[in-house]
Amino acid sequence: MRIHRVGAGVVAAVGMGLVTMAAVAPAALAQAGAQDQARLEQKHKHELPEGQTLTYRVTRNVNKVWMYDQLAVPFHYDSTIVFSDAYGKRGTDASLRVRVKVEGLQVHLKLAGQLEMSYDSRENAARFNDPSLASHGELCKLIAMTNYTIVLDGRNEVKAIEGSQAMIEKPGNPDLNPDVRSGIRDPFSAEKVKARFEKTGRGLLNVLTRPGDTCERTETTPDEMTFRKKYEYVGTEKRGDRTLDRISVKAVEVQLKVDPNSQEAMTPTGAELKVQSPVGVMLFDRETGCLVESREKVHVRGPVRYSDMGREVLGGMDVTIESSEQLLPAAKRGPAPGRPGRARPGRGRRQ
Repeated sequence: MRIHRVGAGVVAAVGMGLVTMAAVAPAALAQAGAQDQARLEQKHKHELPEGQTLTYRVTRNVNKVWMYDQLAVPFHYDSTIVFSDAYGKRGTDASLRVRVKVEGLQVHLKLAGQLEMSYDSRENAARFNDPSLASHGELCKLIAMTNYTIVLDGRNEVKAIEGSQAMIEKPGNPDLNPDVRSGIRDPFSAEKVKARFEKTGRGLLNVLTRPGDTCERTETTPDEMTFRKKYEYVGTEKRGDRTLDRISVKAVEVQLKVDPNSQEAMTPTGAELKVQSPVGVMLFDRETGCLVESREKVHVRGPVRYSDMGREVLGGMDVTIESSEQLLPAAKRGPAPGRPGRARPGRGRRQ
């Protein structure tokens, strides 16, 4: 069974283009005894929600400090993205088309306490107080226009990706910043869209079936930190007339991508990062298999060695990442007013 969140790849794409975001995974049911277990295994086989549109709001907040040669450089990023997965009906060949569309996007980032950029798709405008951030605003505009289709076969395997090439061709204007062009081409290539869908859609539901069942997975963030995470089926909880299955999520290890042979400035050549106080939970609707809500917070810190044009510099990193995802009622669309654009640059340029 695949998690009903085809558009999760859009979330990852936003992060890849703007330096930060992520992906999550499925759920489980729990009973005891051989007969109950057989019934559970059958219940895992949820059907994809044909003819329905699922809309999710995803938020992400990152606070990071780089320590580098006696300097502390802060970085703050937060975003709200709303995307929809519109499921069609099975064709005569059993294929199923799923349209993925960004309904709303808000982004705010601040670097070194001074450089600042914000974007709101409701205005289709980016504000920044330094020209070096203009490319981030251009990229936000392009991502806010995301609209492509994933075609699944009868086994719910990815058969084709339609429309992602158009996303790549949008920044074909030679006047656009090269960073924008590369930032959009990589995450929206058909190969990357397919890979994100398959990684997000597989896994936990057929593994976690009883309270206490656990499994582990790795997840790499756009800023090249790879987490090893432990998932555990906890049990059920009631929300209104629905029974929700609850999975706890805990990051147990983190590694930062390093290049020990780098000669470039500010490139990590070694790191000893540790996970501090991780906590997370995922809630799924037992009847439909849909993700209803997820929340996660993780704090990472530790020493980092950098290359400064071949010279080794000792420093460190301290980062806190908070994320959430929520299935929205059909009537709700777009980011909540005031989030995360509450800290817009006051007198910056408007793009």
